[in-house]
Parts: sequence; structure tokens; C-alpha cells
Amino acid sequence: MDPTADGPATGVGRTDPRPERGGVMRAVAECRGTVPVPLPVSEAFRLFTPEGERRWVPEWDPSYPAGPAAPAAGLAFVTGEGREARTWVVTRFEPDAGLASYAYVLPGRRTAVIDVVVEPGPDGGSRARVAYGMTSLSPDEDGVVEEFAAGFEAMMVEWAELIAALPEVEPGSSAARDEGPLRDR
Repeated sequence: MDPTADGPATGVGRTDPRPERGGVMRAVAECRGTVPVPLPVSEAFRLFTPEGERRWVPEWDPSYPAGPAAPAAGLAFVTGEGREARTWVVTRFEPDAGLASYAYVLPGRRTAVIDVVVEPGPDGGSRARVAYGMTSLSPDEDGVVEEFAAGFEAMMVEWAELIAALPEVEPGSSAARDEGPLRDR
């Protein structure tokens, strides 16, 4: 999914039924949004790494089955516990280009692919374009995927607020006064 593509900010659909899968239709969400980050690109990009998100995502506490390592394609980590434990894999990591992609699996429940592109924004700040694709793997998760899509824009607003509250963000900077998430600008 391309986070810089034009199109609707959020959407949810159903996959086509396939006879080989018993004709079952699962919910699929494809969402895009933009989060202003009142920091230079290199600093902003670090906030979208597994360790960087610890700084602003409540209860984000990744663990590394193979031990801590620098982010790179192939790095695996786990977040959550019990039924909410997600196994993540970094699928692309290009800090110089401001690109990172992640995938996670909640076995038997749902999968997600997340693409982040951090680019220069107005007034010396940055913006993170986020594309999130989520697929239900069971009937019980269809509603979860649909709720995720319905709440995606609010999630982008929350991300912007959490990032703006970081100590290194200057409260009076023009980037910190940005109007909030940008939609496909």
C-alpha cells in the first residue's frame, strides 16, 4: 500500500468470496493519513521505529525474541500480551529515504501491513504519511477491522497530539501549531 497515493483516507471492504475458502468474505481495511511531526525528518523518522514509538505510544513495550537489535528488514518483535500479542516483522527499513514498513500477525484473528514515509513538512517540520492495511482472519474479527477503519482518522489525530507533547517538541514552533493530521496533501 502506498501511503503517498491519492484517494480516500480510510475505507473498508470485503474480499471476494473464494470457493476454495468456503466462499467466506473477510473484512479488509485500507487506510491512509498524515501526521504532522514538528521535528526535522531524521528525528521524526526515529519516532516510527519499534524503540522510537516507546517514547509516545502508551503501553508500547516491544520485546525482541532474538534479542535487541537495530531496526532492519527482517527484525522481529512482539507487542501486547495474551490474546493481544502481536508478532511484528520489519519488512522495509530505509532511514535515509524516510521509509519503513511493518507487518504483524495476531494468529487466527487479523493481520496488518503498515507503511510509513516521513518527509519534509511546512516550516522545518516533517510529516509522516501512514498507510495501514488490515485483514480479518475470522468472523469474530470482521467488526474489529471495521471499527479500526472507522476510527483511523481519530487515531491519526491522537498520534499527532502524542508526538506534539514530547519534550523535544518546542511548544511555540510553527510546526507544533500545525492544524493536525493532513489528509492526502
